Amino acid sequence: MKWRTDNANSSARVHGTTPEQEWEEQLESWARTLQSVTEAEGVAVVERMETGNIPTPRYGEIAQVIRRYAMLARQNDNHQYDLQKSFRCLACLDTGMANVWNPNFVESYEPIFRGVQREEIDRTRNAFNLDKYDPDRMVAAHKYDPPDWVAMARRWWRGLESSEGPIYHVALCNCDSPRTIILKRELDEYNAGRRKTSSGKKAGLPACGAATYNPEVMPLRTSVPYDDLFHWYQRRGQQC
Repeated sequence: MKWRTDNANSSARVHGTTPEQEWEEQLESWARTLQSVTEAEGVAVVERMETGNIPTPRYGEIAQVIRRYAMLARQNDNHQYDLQKSFRCLACLDTGMANVWNPNFVESYEPIFRGVQREEIDRTRNAFNLDKYDPDRMVAAHKYDPPDWVAMARRWWRGLESSEGPIYHVALCNCDSPRTIILKRELDEYNAGRRKTSSGKKAGLPACGAATYNPEVMPLRTSVPYDDLFHWYQRRGQQC
């Protein structure tokens, strides 16, 4: 939202237009950039961003990056893009690594999280053309109070004497995808002191870290942290 506001306002001053007009121009530009990319190809690229397999670009460059990686994937595929392609594991998307919230943090943070307020933003204001850009009303925007609650939670957690690790991290998935099997073997070698670099030196932890994903105590971390914790606490309350 900050990028969108700053970009639209500065462009409007330069072009003598309104921020709303500039925002629609930006969306139309993205639409032109992505017109040759199928929805399945675009979603696949975004999922790779979420799992850390592709660096997440600056917001203004996201359309170009999606197109670039989608075209690369298409070039590397000798057959028509498979729209039915699916993942064996939705927790790690077959990467072997699950993004999870630290269960110790989640347990301690619940009383403070209850004080975080979220309000949905009315996207029909400022003449935003929902019928054109979101006809199915699938995208929701929110504002938070405090707006930087995740950063505040991170500082709060670091300040506790009992804090253990960051508030979220990467864990070895508990599925049976090929990548998980490889990472598990590397983790076992590390624990046994036998994991080596290509030069023969002792290697550190593999990319999955030392923890293993436990769905009973670890919420998965997505791009919507409020929903991650809200639904986790809600389900736990219903189970009690």
